[in-house]
Amino acid sequence: MSLFGKPNQGDFNLEYPKDSKRFVKAYSQGMMDGMEIWVDSVTGVNYLFHFVGNSGGLTVLLDRDGRPVVSTRHS
Repeated sequence: MSLFGKPNQGDFNLEYPKDSKRFVKAYSQGMMDGMEIWVDSVTGVNYLFHFVGNSGGLTVLLDRDGRPVVSTRHS
């Protein structure tokens, strides 16, 4: 079965255990005004989520050279 039960096409042909999470929170700071770093457990890409109250924004976390930050999995 593919992600969201759709036909297998392109890079969206992903399968992983039912009890695992695709996105994992790696860092959190603040409560009403803060930021979080989320990691895609399939690709390793890091995302920065900044929020104030009930609004916020999500973007790819970039290194100083403008490339996406990619985490590697360590067992």
